[in-house]
Amino acid sequence: MSKEGDSTKSGLFGGLFKRAKRQVSEEEIKELVDDNDEAVYAFTRTLGERRMLVMINLSGRHAQLPAHTQELLRNGVAEDHVVLSTYDAIHSVKSIAKGELSEWEGVVVQL
Repeated sequence: MSKEGDSTKSGLFGGLFKRAKRQVSEEEIKELVDDNDEAVYAFTRTLGERRMLVMINLSGRHAQLPAHTQELLRNGVAEDHVVLSTYDAIHSVKSIAKGELSEWEGVVVQL
């Protein structure tokens, strides 16, 4: 990849990673959720009283949220609970309410 491509990639994702780093610490407990799902990779991260759910659709199609992930979200998600999204908070709230993620969608929500 060219240096130009690297800087573009860094520019696109650099801000997202910096924001996520402020929200999530390396010293926390991580727990994989629904480890046998082929499309959605999901895990929780816990630090003290703060618990987050990270969900990533690794496919180019809409994907149903796995059962355990849906159970963690049973009370719904408000826009202000979306910490990070590859789309926007409103889109992710609507996706989660439908029990799915859009193609390549990634979202971090505070539980």
